[in-house]
Amino acid sequence: MQPLDARPPAGRRVALTSRSIGITAAVLVIVLAGGQARAQDGARKASDDAWTVLWPIYLWASGIEGRVGVGGNVIDVDIGFRDVVKHLDGALFLPLELRKGRWAAVLEVIAIKLGDQRGRPGRVFDRVDLESDQTLIELSPRYRLTRPGPLMLEALAGLRLWHLSATVTLHPADPLLPELTLGTGELWVDPIVGVRALAEPGGGWRLNGRADLGGFGIGSEFTWQLIGLAGYEVASGTTLFAGYRYLNVDFEDEDDGFIYDTGTGGWVIGVAIRL
Repeated sequence: MQPLDARPPAGRRVALTSRSIGITAAVLVIVLAGGQARAQDGARKASDDAWTVLWPIYLWASGIEGRVGVGGNVIDVDIGFRDVVKHLDGALFLPLELRKGRWAAVLEVIAIKLGDQRGRPGRVFDRVDLESDQTLIELSPRYRLTRPGPLMLEALAGLRLWHLSATVTLHPADPLLPELTLGTGELWVDPIVGVRALAEPGGGWRLNGRADLGGFGIGSEFTWQLIGLAGYEVASGTTLFAGYRYLNVDFEDEDDGFIYDTGTGGWVIGVAIRL
């Protein structure tokens, strides 16, 4: 997640979607803060030399759609947002950003557990149940390309570690036949590159947009992500924000027939605190 208050210390502050395989670059957007108070050159240099810690606390009401396969059995999964509360068994989101001058580094841990996902795999099995656990750990250094101001751009590059496990239960059409339960898990690391745009039109508002892509056949075949957030500074160093986040991944392990070609998306709401 991108902190809504993730601005360089001297300037003003800073800190969605459907399946696709052929995405090439992405979106940029927006963050706001109250007035554009500029420090004098000496004060700006002093603050640029200081370390800043940003801690966003948020919830991501995510659904999932795509294809999941275990042992050669592939099913379609599609959970709309109205089903999120029923299917989301648990979630954990722990991001942290450390910044100094033009440089920053973000560490984020995401864990999502989805259960009671259903599909229809064919004639022999008339129903399938799927449970999945998805854990991501991302480390992404970034560099501010522009001077502090009402619009800033950052380039980012890093690694995203994935750990996925899935359990598929196939229910036969013939009640005399037994159920079939298959389970597996995978671990891989994707390189990622991307861009983040931060904007501050004034009045206490902020907008923040991020786009990244990666995988490139090193870990997954391809992965991409879009994030759009809008926030309002309710107190010095404290910003309430909301927006949308979408993360897509296409991974396949031919050796054990594991397929995870899905998009996870949903609304985000939270608070960003500058420590």
